[in-house]
Amino acid sequence: MKKYWKILFLFVCLTVVSCGRDDSGSILPEPEVPEPEQPEDPEQPVKPEIELTEEGSLTYVMKGYETEATDGGALQPEGFPVAIGIKDKSLQGTSCVFASSAARKLVDMPNYDTMHDWKNTLSIVEGTTCWIRYTTDAEYRYLKLRIAYISGDEVGVEYKVSDVIERLGAEDIEQTLEGSSAFLFTSDVSQLSIQTISSPIIKMDNFLSGENYSFAVCEGVSSLSAMPAWESMSGWDSKAELKDGAVYWVSYTLPTSRTFLRLRIAFVDMDKVGVEYKLDIQEEIQNTNANDPIEGKSFVTDYSMPYLNPENYYVEHTVTYGGKRILNYAYEWVESKKHTAWVAFSFDETTSQKNVSRSDAWATDLELPGGWCPEESNHKSDGFDKGHLCASEDRVYSKEANEQTFFYSNMSPQMSSFNGGFWASFEILVQKWARSGEYDKVYVVKGGTVDQLLVNFTGTRRGNDGVLPQTDANGFTKKGLACPKYYFMAILSEKGGEYHAVGFWMEHRDDYGYEYNNFAPSDVMKGYALSIDDLEKNTGLDFFCNLPDNVENVVESIWKETDWAW
Repeated sequence: MKKYWKILFLFVCLTVVSCGRDDSGSILPEPEVPEPEQPEDPEQPVKPEIELTEEGSLTYVMKGYETEATDGGALQPEGFPVAIGIKDKSLQGTSCVFASSAARKLVDMPNYDTMHDWKNTLSIVEGTTCWIRYTTDAEYRYLKLRIAYISGDEVGVEYKVSDVIERLGAEDIEQTLEGSSAFLFTSDVSQLSIQTISSPIIKMDNFLSGENYSFAVCEGVSSLSAMPAWESMSGWDSKAELKDGAVYWVSYTLPTSRTFLRLRIAFVDMDKVGVEYKLDIQEEIQNTNANDPIEGKSFVTDYSMPYLNPENYYVEHTVTYGGKRILNYAYEWVESKKHTAWVAFSFDETTSQKNVSRSDAWATDLELPGGWCPEESNHKSDGFDKGHLCASEDRVYSKEANEQTFFYSNMSPQMSSFNGGFWASFEILVQKWARSGEYDKVYVVKGGTVDQLLVNFTGTRRGNDGVLPQTDANGFTKKGLACPKYYFMAILSEKGGEYHAVGFWMEHRDDYGYEYNNFAPSDVMKGYALSIDDLEKNTGLDFFCNLPDNVENVVESIWKETDWAW
């Protein structure tokens, strides 16, 4: 048994020894046990370097491209009054504007005074360079900036603070004529009031204008002292362009006087415009039939007004538009007829605009004494339309202006086909002239003849209410309104100080053959045109009485087809 265990032990030993050798019997090295792998640290993103492209520039990493973060995200350069931040992936800053350039480096950027397309914000685009301008009343400050990179929420920029430029003021306006005055228009000061002239010159957008003003530019002139005589000027316009160095004669015309000023645009610096001016000549105008001023009635001397009849009641409807009080329309009321003698208004750059739709805001006119103004009941079931005199479409520049045309005082009882067809044809024609851009201003007087009424009339065509129109022996409708036998329009155009006039006179009938959306052609309407002098004979009214007599006498004596854009 002991022998057996010895043999087993020897076998095991030989086996162990042989497992540690190769085929030649050499001892093999012990196998290496690999150490467990250690996890590698994640690589940190490398922020892009911001290259400096101009000597003296600095760098900054803005935040907020994706999150609009405010904490530490804005750029506040030393020497620049406000911070530049990010909103909606755009740069912006209080009182700042931005102008991008095509340059890729700050050093290659064009000068700021050559930049034109300044904007309130600038979209962030990698590689963009831009000028940033900060503006106060006293100075401009400029900053160069380049978008070096965009990475997540970060925007790397290179920047450099540039010049500080003092802005021009009234003290910088050179005097080119002894006794002249200097004036500075700013963002807060838009009106120049001149001694002895009741209406101011107004700065609006890139022009000067004003009520009763006209302007004529003096070509090739750079000083007030070198201006030619005003009598030699032509091309008078209702506006003067704000152009550096431009010199203008300015005329302020009232029915009885005309005042001339010399005016020079000394400089134009964004919202600041410096002008030099001097009153030159004031002359009396012969006008024997002009309306006398009336306290509280600012527009009685407007060129659109006929000569007032003291037996009638005069009303002005005004609106405030663009910060300015303007005449919407005026009329004279004949209380015994419950009808106007006429309505008057004008189209200009403001009142010719089409901004609103028809309001249908029928209402009593509170400017008339109590009980004088007709009501809706006066127009019910009488066979006539409520015919606008100042048309709704004449006053669509503002909601308030249009609503005023729906006062019952502005209505006249008109046969349906006349109101919507023949009369409407002339209204559309005048509106076309007013909005054509061919004229600076178009003055309009419309009305029906309250001294010539349609008496003992019974129509053959029912009105829109299904009733046959009728009038009594005195020319009044069933509901007590005077019904004119004739209707008229008097039109005066103004362009560069030149005037032309034409009148229209037509009988109140329902058989012209024109209906709603079927209007008379221009050749037909020309047959109803006449001079203002002839229209005055037909109506007994004195139109355009506030024009200087020498102008009025000429424009009212004849009408020319070629003066109008038919």
